[in-house]
Amino acid sequence: MELDRPAFRALSSDTRINMLKALNERRKTVTELAKSLNLSKSAAYEHLTLLTEVELVRKIETENKWVYYELTDKGFGLLRNNLKKVIFILSSAMITLAAGSYEVVRYIVGEPFTIRYFIEPLPAEAVKMVVHEPTHLIFGFTLIIAGVFIMYFSRRLKNLLFGFTRTFSEA
Repeated sequence: MELDRPAFRALSSDTRINMLKALNERRKTVTELAKSLNLSKSAAYEHLTLLTEVELVRKIETENKWVYYELTDKGFGLLRNNLKKVIFILSSAMITLAAGSYEVVRYIVGEPFTIRYFIEPLPAEAVKMVVHEPTHLIFGFTLIIAGVFIMYFSRRLKNLLFGFTRTFSEA
């Protein structure tokens, strides 16, 4: 999907982005959008006009004279692409946490190590031991901490992209 200069101008307003998020749920009238975003009807209409001009939103007139606005494929694609990014980031965080946990368990369990003497052979019980390599522990905790940070920032990213303002959630 390609965005031109007017589309970027339309997306430069937090209010218009919140409108796109609201229309992602379902189609709405100007009154519904104005009320949920705590705007006047005229301000909501101006924002919707701009979003319609850049083809992110479509105006639908019904038989009973209600006028609804809904996302176009371009507008829906814009939000859907962001969802793919969030899903990718969250799955990366889960993989990082799993790898970190594996490394910590690998440290706890240890690795079998056999000492070989070339001069005088010892019984097998005497030469086998378990070695706990600290690099597994360090690497494991580093991965776990990285996974937690990725999860935290991906949740913040998800809230920025798909979350709604407090006034919107109350509606």
